[in-house]
Amino acid sequence: MGPIRRMSLRRSFRRRAAAASVIGAFATAIAARAVIAAEPQETRTTMPSDAVPAASTVDDPTKAAALRAAITGDANLATMRQLYAAISKRDFGAAMQVLDPDVVFDTPEGQAYVGGHHVGRDAATRNVWGRLAQDWDPINAEVADMTALSDGRVLATGRYRGTLKSNGSRLDAAFAHLWTVKDGRALYLKVFTDTAIWNKAWGAP
Repeated sequence: MGPIRRMSLRRSFRRRAAAASVIGAFATAIAARAVIAAEPQETRTTMPSDAVPAASTVDDPTKAAALRAAITGDANLATMRQLYAAISKRDFGAAMQVLDPDVVFDTPEGQAYVGGHHVGRDAATRNVWGRLAQDWDPINAEVADMTALSDGRVLATGRYRGTLKSNGSRLDAAFAHLWTVKDGRALYLKVFTDTAIWNKAWGAP
């Protein structure tokens, strides 16, 4: 076989191989599109709930701990958002469901009328929420920011705003609420606020 014939055959083989490659790629693309088109729309646009790995499936202990903390933090934030949403709507029945029966409210000792250590859901809500509702109309805890801390607690910050029923005195005081939350229940509340502003607005001695 002469050199020219061999060169012609090599070129023919290369053309056939190139054509086969193009046809193969085209067929693969068509097949992929067919598979995608056959899937329900929601499977292509949303991530399944089980796509987030469980902490127990993560081998690295540090990463597993971080994942558990993140999951717990998200759940605790959701619990507290539920509580504040219920309070803002004056749905105290729903709010009470979020509070553990043995919840503790620690309010500033120097805060007139409601300051102190209140143990149990009934006592805490009666001594704090009940007294506030008795004297103020309205009284609101307006949350500006809510953060899940690394230890699982939730910190809510914002401002108290209200009007005293007896004389129309206005209240505007910053607050920080530090909550301990577990399994969808609020176990403990530590309140930080400016007691001098409260006491002046309340007309306390």
